[in-house]
Amino acid sequence: PVLCPLIGAVPDPNPGIRERVRKLLFGFLRDMEAGVPALARLLVHDDAAVRRAAVEAFAELNAGERGAFALPELVHLYLSEPTVVVRRLALQAIARLGAGAGPALPDLSLRLVGEPDPESRRLLAEILGNIGAPAVCAREGLVLLVREDEPAISHEAAGALGRIDALVGAPPAKNQ
Repeated sequence: PVLCPLIGAVPDPNPGIRERVRKLLFGFLRDMEAGVPALARLLVHDDAAVRRAAVEAFAELNAGERGAFALPELVHLYLSEPTVVVRRLALQAIARLGAGAGPALPDLSLRLVGEPDPESRRLLAEILGNIGAPAVCAREGLVLLVREDEPAISHEAAGALGRIDALVGAPPAKNQ
C-alpha cells in the first residue's frame, strides 16, 4: 500500500520531493525486509526516474550477501542503462553484495576491459576482488587494468588481484 504512491512520486519535478522519495525508498529497503523484493523490481521499471531512485537506494544499502536476490536486476540495469551515473550506481550496489555478486561474474568480467567509463572499470575491479577466488577467471583483465594510467583503477585492480591470488594460493604475478 505504501510502495505504489511512493513510486508515483519518484518522477516529481520538485528535487526536494525526489530526494525525500529516495530516502523513503532507502528506509523501506533497510527496515522492511518483505518490501525489498518488490523494490528490486523497480530496478527494471519503464520510467528512468523510478529506476534511478531505486538504484540510488540499493547503492546506499549495505546488505552484504543478504541483498543478492536483487543481483539479476542490478546486472540488467548496469548492462542496459544508457545513463553512466545510473550504471555506476548499479555497480556500487553490486559491490556492496560482496561475495554474493559471484553469480554475475561472467557478465561483469566480460565488461572489465571494454568498459568505456573509468569509474565503472574501477568498480568492476572492486567487485571482482570482493567476489574472491571464483574471479580468478578474470585475472588477465585485472592485470591489464593494473597497467592503466589512471591510479585509482590501477590500485583497485592490484588490490583485487592480491585478494584473488591469496585465496587461490597463486604466487603474485610478475610485471604488475
